[in-house]
Amino acid sequence: MGLTGHERGATRDEAIERCRALVAGEIAAYERLGVPLELTDGDEVVDWTAQFWLIPELLIPIRPAQLQAVLLRMNDLASEVDRVLDALPVERWDRRNGDEWSVRIAIDHLASGMSVGVQNLEPVPLDPVAAQAATCAELVARLREHIGKRVAMDHFGTNDESRRIRWTPRKVARVVGALQAAWASHLADGGSEPGPFGQHDDDADDDKPVSPMEIDQLEATDRALRSDRRARLLIYSYRYYRSRLTKWPDGERDRLRAMYGAFRDRLSAFDDAELARVRVLPIGPLGPVSTVRGELRIGIAHVLGHIAQIRAAGAAD
Repeated sequence: MGLTGHERGATRDEAIERCRALVAGEIAAYERLGVPLELTDGDEVVDWTAQFWLIPELLIPIRPAQLQAVLLRMNDLASEVDRVLDALPVERWDRRNGDEWSVRIAIDHLASGMSVGVQNLEPVPLDPVAAQAATCAELVARLREHIGKRVAMDHFGTNDESRRIRWTPRKVARVVGALQAAWASHLADGGSEPGPFGQHDDDADDDKPVSPMEIDQLEATDRALRSDRRARLLIYSYRYYRSRLTKWPDGERDRLRAMYGAFRDRLSAFDDAELARVRVLPIGPLGPVSTVRGELRIGIAHVLGHIAQIRAAGAAD
């Protein structure tokens, strides 16, 4: 189970025992909440080598009653996070044990994870060309909302960055433009393939208002790129950078509560058809794929792992 990434060094037997402990803890939690789980006897260990989003169980539609039980558990864990943080003096929030994250970084990361859950549950066309056009259009529309304005917002960066990154509309346009240029170069000369992210360092002109010409250029470049399906990773990139222009509260705890609320509200609003929908982001031959059942890991297992991390970080000398 990928809780915080620290399990990568575990042996196979250790990983299996951790999974069993996690399951046992969740069974007990649902019983305590008055919504016991329906379970078959025994367990089965499968060595899964394909992408995690193709695990068959994650593709089974979740029933409304099951979702309501999970939302109760999510509320339960949100309260536990609050209790853990209430018990930690503020001076412990920035302690770090070597390369381990501090409490403050872990809270910001948890909040960001909730926003990823919201994003993953958005629909997108199955055809890669149409999906690239649609996600580029969404990004461009968000940028056009900020033409002539000076605004800035902070977002938790990638896990490698492990800090907040400052964003402005012009910085988003600049970073995306550079990423498009890298793809154009790759397609032209066969150099190294760009990843999903560009360079996030600040530039002296980032606080200047974004211009219509800069946004028009992004659209024109994408039209030239989208016919070549080798550049379809841009579908993910466009979504990511569009979300950099979403305003969230500044305080870590307020941000976590707001993003958690947005994730929970999105789940609560789904009807039976949405609960059963398999959402494919067509950036590769096998997805990735998102389902409600699969994204619930963000509200349960992900939170559990970071609660333990926060406790350990807060207790460190």
